[in-house]
Amino acid sequence: MGLSIADALGGYLASRGLAEVGMLAALTACWPAAAGEELAAHARPLRLSDDVLVVAVDHPSYVVALELEAARLLAALAACCGRPVANRMKVTVRGTLGLE
Repeated sequence: MGLSIADALGGYLASRGLAEVGMLAALTACWPAAAGEELAAHARPLRLSDDVLVVAVDHPSYVVALELEAARLLAALAACCGRPVANRMKVTVRGTLGLE
């Protein structure tokens, strides 16, 4: 049996030095299920760099909520993506996220 499209795309991106782009796409797809409706409405993965997932929120009140949920979120994202995705999470406030 051949490679899945996800595996083929992941291999292609890795060969071009863009593995983190592919992983960020996977994280973004998994985010609503991992974060839940409330957090997903106010936060989204922004970038993945050096084993740190940077998440943008639209209001400072969600910084603490995400920091408290970081371990659970990283575990849920790893389960969804099929492998660990980051060792820690950093949260930044970006105002509107265009999620409406």
